[in-house]
Amino acid sequence: MIFNKNSNGNEELRIQTGSYYKSNEFDKISVKIMLASEDLTLLIGKAIFDRAETHYLSDNYLSVTEVLPVPDPVEDSGSGGEGLPAADYSLLDRLVQHIQLPIAFLATLWHYQGNDISHEDTGRKMKVDKTSESIAWEWQYNRDDEAALRNYRKAFDRLIRFLNANVDQLPEWKNSTAKKDSLSLFINTAEHFNRLFAIDDSPVFFLRLAPIMREIERKHIKPILGTEKFNELKTLIQSGAEISEQNQELIDFICDPIPLFTMSMAVKRFSLTVIPEGVVQNFFSERSTTKANIPATIDLVNTVSKSLWKDGEFVLNELKKYWSIKNAEEVIDETITEFLPAGKTTDKFIGL
Repeated sequence: MIFNKNSNGNEELRIQTGSYYKSNEFDKISVKIMLASEDLTLLIGKAIFDRAETHYLSDNYLSVTEVLPVPDPVEDSGSGGEGLPAADYSLLDRLVQHIQLPIAFLATLWHYQGNDISHEDTGRKMKVDKTSESIAWEWQYNRDDEAALRNYRKAFDRLIRFLNANVDQLPEWKNSTAKKDSLSLFINTAEHFNRLFAIDDSPVFFLRLAPIMREIERKHIKPILGTEKFNELKTLIQSGAEISEQNQELIDFICDPIPLFTMSMAVKRFSLTVIPEGVVQNFFSERSTTKANIPATIDLVNTVSKSLWKDGEFVLNELKKYWSIKNAEEVIDETITEFLPAGKTTDKFIGL
């Protein structure tokens, strides 16, 4: 477990969340921490989580008292023990803390939700000191849950940004399924997706959308381009090689419909608690506050999904037109070339 080292778990949770009581019994929240850790690991991968947990449980955790710059592995020959530079331990300290924060917010939310009512042999009961306490209204519980979920999302986004910023020093993240899969897409960063369709700049939500984007590319983009051109562009993007102006223009046309189709499918496949708050407010505004606990109706979800899909089809037709024109131009160029004398690059009749 990535909490409660030296039996200091309650203090860690208090520092992370600012609301957890140090006097609470840690055993009562330990299961929630385990479940929240597993939930987070599903996205970031077990390898990077295990590296953070191993460092947390070692004597090297917080052994560096100052934040040091991450060294160049070629130039830096200093060691902080066990063959690692001291700066590497500083990086791993920050990795642990970035992973702990979303876990803390989610685990405490689940803990509070489960503790609103006590569970006893004689049934479920609400215990309140009537002289100094009162039961919160349902809307107050809802708003408190929304605030906790908002903090969890922000902390999770913060973790992914940290991993991306230090990807070269964290091979477990660089080689993770989530990271490699996202880099293989035409839209391979949250920033790029957000420019085309606002998702609150959420890198976590972007990673959740990656499988849908891959499906869109396979079903709707590849048939238009053909396998050869599709694979050619994919290879260029993944290699990081310089892309010609002509190919970049084509890639721009390709990227335009992908977010619209992706979000059309996402609103039907994901719960509203997974979708960024700004997106929910745009399309499901009446459920962004007091009605957040009420599931969106099937009709409302279908209406939003169909609207997005219709917009996507319009933009996809623009790609079809553009690619048809480009193909026609290539066919004309090839036809003219057939009539040119060997070694000539201009039409012999131009001078007549």
